[in-house]
Parts: sequence; structure tokens; C-alpha cells
Amino acid sequence: MHLARTLGRLLAVSGLLLTAARPAAAQLSLADFLGAGDQLLVTDAAAGLQWLTPVYTRNETFNSSLVQGITATHGFRYATRAEVLSMIGTNFGGPFPTDYPGSAAGHTAAVSFLNWFGTADAMWCADNTVFCPRTQGFTADEGVWGPGTHRTVGLVQWGDDAGWLIDNAWWGDEDNDRQLGSWLVRAAPPTTTVPEPATLTLCIAGLVLLAVARRRVAAPTLRRW
Repeated sequence: MHLARTLGRLLAVSGLLLTAARPAAAQLSLADFLGAGDQLLVTDAAAGLQWLTPVYTRNETFNSSLVQGITATHGFRYATRAEVLSMIGTNFGGPFPTDYPGSAAGHTAAVSFLNWFGTADAMWCADNTVFCPRTQGFTADEGVWGPGTHRTVGLVQWGDDAGWLIDNAWWGDEDNDRQLGSWLVRAAPPTTTVPEPATLTLCIAGLVLLAVARRRVAAPTLRRW
């Protein structure tokens, strides 16, 4: 009787945990691309996409031989501007200014973004008085100058209190720069779902109740003479 009462309370608490559980927010995770520990892949589980950080293709022209090899061998493609902006907005917030002087929210986003995707160019600005690291990449969208140009997207950290979104830039397909790579993306690999603690508790409690029920059925009936 005591065991049944305890299990009943356990089930009640587990039910409350499941009811109170909120849907998981968009989550990013790092993975290796070509070598152990390179951490060049960023998986967005919520969007079902896996990104190759533009840092790997920095200083390469649009659709260079390196990029072509990656797309042909590893199943990547150029991401659209809308896909990159959606990824940034979902995981790092926004909207942000798209030019100097930026904003405090832009700084927070840039720091987090660079932490995940890496810094393509750890440069200094304003006559070498302000640290302004940045990463941006070519997208599949044609630039405003037409054929031979492509839009780029990224983030800039400006010192300790500002930052902004790069979405007003366009580069020629033959241009290359240390801060500029390519936004390459592919479908995220399947992941194994780990049950939540409350779900595990319910499963364990159910197994215990089943075992108790079987034991009671199997137990011999004592007869009184």
C-alpha cells in the first residue's frame, strides 16, 4: 500500500513536469568538418540546417575552386540571403542597424555570432583604436550591380558597446577579402532524441508498477485452516 501511494505521488509530479515543460528554443551545436577539433560546422537543429562557417572559405572568390569542391563533395550549396538573415534573427536576435554606429543589441548579437561562427578578420578600425572583428559571406542572391556581384551578410562587433548587421554590402564575384567567405549550407544530419527527465520518470514508474502487479498475480494465496 505504501509503495502504491509513493508511486502515485511520483506519477503526479511527473505529470506536472510534463505539463510545465516548454518547447525547446532554437539550438545551435558545433561539429567537426574535416579534422578532429576544427569545429567548422554549426548545426541549427530547429531549422534542420547545417552551416559551414564562412571562416573556412575566407579570402576566396565567389564559387572559387575550393567552394566548388566543397559543394560537389560534401553536399553543400550557397544559402540565400533570406536563409542567412533568418538564421541570424532566430538565434541572435534583431533587427539591428546595418551601419555605424550600430547598437548595444547589435554588439551582444555580434559577440555571440562570432563565438559560434568564428572571426574571419580580427581587424582594428578608427586608426587602430577600436577593435572591430567581423565575419561575412557571399550568398546566392545577386548583388544590386547585377550579374557578376553577390549580396553578403554578416555581423560586425564595434569595440565594447556596439555592433551591426552587414546586409547592405555587395561584392564582385572576383573580389576576395579576409573578412569575406561564403555562406554554405546543407540539410542537418539526423540526431538522436534524448528523452526529457520527466518522460524517463514516467517510464520507470510504469515499469515498477508493472513489476509489482505481476508479482501480486504470481504470489501464492495463503489458506487459513
